[in-house]
Amino acid sequence: YALEKIREHLNIGGTVWEGDLVFTKAQVAEILDVEERTIERYLHSHGPELSRNGYQVLRGAGQIRAFSRKGTDIDVGTLTTVLGIFSFRAVLNLAM
Repeated sequence: YALEKIREHLNIGGTVWEGDLVFTKAQVAEILDVEERTIERYLHSHGPELSRNGYQVLRGAGQIRAFSRKGTDIDVGTLTTVLGIFSFRAVLNLAM
């Protein structure tokens, strides 16, 4: 309940994927006002914790194509084979 209310109040965008609001690494970097390299360092050092909080990796053209068709303004490109996405909870985890 609290996450839903915070999400509504902040109105930070994102994409609904499989019933959850998710963000790409670039979006998270913009939200948190950090460089993407910072996000990558946290993924490397705290990957299991972030995964438990909703970080997931989309693999293969089928999943990525389905994600990019969700009405997003995200251009994943035709050669992208792996795309990491963060749930709102994982974004909050990064922010802490």
